[in-house]
Amino acid sequence: MKIQELLVPELQHEVMLTEKFLKRIPEDKLIWKPHNKSMSVLELGNHLAEIPSWITGTMEMEEMIMDDYKPQS
Repeated sequence: MKIQELLVPELQHEVMLTEKFLKRIPEDKLIWKPHNKSMSVLELGNHLAEIPSWITGTMEMEEMIMDDYKPQS
């Protein structure tokens, strides 16, 4: 079995769960944080939404240097 045959269904499942989570975030709670050191709901949602875009990079690059990383807003 090829690796993509294992990974693609798993990724599709994760995308479905992420979309379900993101659609449930109330618009009036986007700035809420469970703790002062925590990400806001908006920041966490953005982080979850961008993770799938990292897949290609992690598969094609020998290393990912995150020093200059800036989260999307």
